[in-house]
Amino acid sequence: MREAYLAVPRHAFVPDLVWVWDESAELYRALRRSQDEDRWHTLVYAREPVVTQVDDGVERDTGREPTSSLSAPGAVFAMLGASDLDVGMRVLEIGTGTGYNAALLSEWVGAENVTTIEVDSAVFARARAALNGCGYRPTAVHANGEAGYQARAPYDRLLSTAAVRRIPRAWLEQVRTGGVIVTPFGTAYRNAGLLRLDVDKDATASGQFVDSVDFMWVRGQRPSQVRPRREGEPRLSASPIAPQTVTEAGKHAEFAMGLRVPGVRSGHLGTRPDGTYRLLLWDTRGSYASVHYAGWRDGDGVLQHGPRDLWDELVAAHTWWDRHGRPPLTRFGLTVSPSGEHQVWLNSPDGPTWELRDPREI
Repeated sequence: MREAYLAVPRHAFVPDLVWVWDESAELYRALRRSQDEDRWHTLVYAREPVVTQVDDGVERDTGREPTSSLSAPGAVFAMLGASDLDVGMRVLEIGTGTGYNAALLSEWVGAENVTTIEVDSAVFARARAALNGCGYRPTAVHANGEAGYQARAPYDRLLSTAAVRRIPRAWLEQVRTGGVIVTPFGTAYRNAGLLRLDVDKDATASGQFVDSVDFMWVRGQRPSQVRPRREGEPRLSASPIAPQTVTEAGKHAEFAMGLRVPGVRSGHLGTRPDGTYRLLLWDTRGSYASVHYAGWRDGDGVLQHGPRDLWDELVAAHTWWDRHGRPPLTRFGLTVSPSGEHQVWLNSPDGPTWELRDPREI
């Protein structure tokens, strides 16, 4: 890995236009290499990711959502390290991005063995130009990575540089028996796990979360940003616990809760000083909840709408995590069947297990 890292010039895969987070304005601002080359180089070789596209490529000087990036070095090393790569292995990469990772793979296993897929046409064109400019010629495909690339299957390794909430069936079918899938995996509530799956002869895949990472979503699996309309009378109650118990529990708790309560998103409303601050929860099927931070003990401290009592579910999930010894995310695993069923487990497939339902079907 070290030899590949030293051989690939990271800066050659970063476009002149990058995006920097402005904390005070809560948005991204454009930074052009021509405006401040020293700062641009500092960002490129920092330990943090470099945002290379916002809002799916909308052209303006500010943006809200990062939609493509050069991954942080630590995240790149975690993924490659979990893959157990060797020279000559056939590798499918989902999400070409800047092309930097495909260059590393080309150095490691040979460019003739690397296939890389990118869904965004502008991102794809830049990445292919950067790869060609540095002398790398992997098979680069502009397509939807969730479908894989059957033309060069089977693969020894499949690496996704974008997070998923469901493992696509095509991935299972295109990786050979004994092969490995490494992908960021999360839920709408917390996107935090790096998952390594070993593929069996019947296209079943099973494995553990091996690290904590934070990657952008595969575009076809992005959680919805739309909050449901509140219809009908709300169900009012007090909360059994302070909302801070849940919201300040940390990423390992949040990851576990997301696995227990699929399809739930969270946000906040109001400001802390004036006492109106509320935790918001919602899903895509019309369920909605809000919890008052200051008045959570009151009879109207919790408001819930829709078919699910989302706050009650989240409290139950936190209680489960607490009673099982507050396990870190690396104690969880996942088994995916050829039919698409996802079974989460704790410690081993023989430990506590439950079905992770498809959030689109809840």
